[in-house]
Amino acid sequence: MVEKIWKIGSDEGLHFEFRFDMEQAASRRTQAWGGARLFFAEDLIWATETENDDEAPLNWSWFDLLEYLTNYWPWIVLEQDYPIQVNPSYPGKLYEVAESRWESFSEAVIEEEDMLVYAFTMRHDLALALKGAFVPSVMIMRCGNDCLISLESPKKNDIRPMQEVINTLEAVGNLLADVVGEESTGYAGEIVRKWRQKDRHMTELRFDILSGMDKEARIQIDGGENPVQFWEVPTEETIDDSELLAAARMTSAVFSPTIQKTLIEKIRSVKHYKTGFLDALAAKASAVIDSDMRPYEQGYSLAEWLRNELSMGEEQTVNPERILRGWNVEVSDIILPDVARNLDAVAAWGQRHGPVVIMNGSEGARCTHAYGRRTTLAHEICHLLLDRENGLPMAEVLGGRTPESLEQRAGAFAAEFLLPRSQAIAAMRGSGSVEAILDKLTKQFQVSREVAARQIVNSPDFISLYKPDQAELKRIISSF
Repeated sequence: MVEKIWKIGSDEGLHFEFRFDMEQAASRRTQAWGGARLFFAEDLIWATETENDDEAPLNWSWFDLLEYLTNYWPWIVLEQDYPIQVNPSYPGKLYEVAESRWESFSEAVIEEEDMLVYAFTMRHDLALALKGAFVPSVMIMRCGNDCLISLESPKKNDIRPMQEVINTLEAVGNLLADVVGEESTGYAGEIVRKWRQKDRHMTELRFDILSGMDKEARIQIDGGENPVQFWEVPTEETIDDSELLAAARMTSAVFSPTIQKTLIEKIRSVKHYKTGFLDALAAKASAVIDSDMRPYEQGYSLAEWLRNELSMGEEQTVNPERILRGWNVEVSDIILPDVARNLDAVAAWGQRHGPVVIMNGSEGARCTHAYGRRTTLAHEICHLLLDRENGLPMAEVLGGRTPESLEQRAGAFAAEFLLPRSQAIAAMRGSGSVEAILDKLTKQFQVSREVAARQIVNSPDFISLYKPDQAELKRIISSF
């Protein structure tokens, strides 16, 4: 037997090592029978333990993987939203978050959503490609220009460039199709031909997947006549996104097509702005964030850095709307039906529109209150600094389906930028009751009582406060 070894992928991300005997019997060639190992950076993910080698290649029919990539390619490349109303930080946490959601749901709803989660998992867990082999889970999911990756063993989550992952998996599919051979008959030959035409299949499903809607709901918005023109997507690149598709996707399953269309038309009406100063700040901001930090720690660090960068002392009250307008970011308002009061704002940016922050001015929405408006705008500052290039796909919907980790980071940033924890805890060391101190902080920094209380509690020095004051602050927070 003469084996040839193929190495495919990035040394820093997913990479495969295949071993095939290209002279083996035709039946084994048709099944792409051979050995393979899968790595993520230096970690070995798929292999076989033997008596003499615990890192031996896994011998299997790799036709399974070709069939899987062929059937699910459009979703692997395009799908960017979860099938139910949850926003876990990584796809590997989907079931955990879903089960927490289901604690208060009826059996009928749980069964329906469980089927949706299972179908999503089938589309995004490479381990499920191998029929009968038990290998550790490798879940992948696109998020803008990034790919979120969840590994079961070793247990870790990471982010890689989406194009890198696409290139790796496409090269794997091409290799396996070559091994199986164009001349194969029956089902094997059919799969090879479908793989060669995968981009045509992806084009057919492009707007349904990128909009996050089924075809019927999407057609209620775009009319179905010329989706390329309506959604403002280049015709030559099937994976290209747009501000309008991103906004639709991040409000899908949350708001009706009627509300979605109102938002989309509002974004369409906004012109494109040059934002040189914001772009320069964003380039610096990425270096401030350590990927090993927790999301809220990243938010705190960014807020401290931005105050220094803008020459604002910790005691100074900031005006996020003035800051955004100074960066040439449009701030606009929209009136939506009462059922959309949970929507705080939509931010959009891209080649055609924005950056723009559209505030929900509907009665009862948080943005109708001065402090809520300030917090929302500060929240969007974080996304505009950190998430325009990779983390988010040209839109962010506060009250929609933005990934949980990005929302945690932006929330921590907004609180710290408006009211530094050092100022909050310093106020508590002064004279007066907890209520009087919260009143002082809300007036000085123009934040809600909840933000003021949370900034005190989240201070590293909170445990040094008088115990009754600690208890009172915790009680106040629990009331919100």
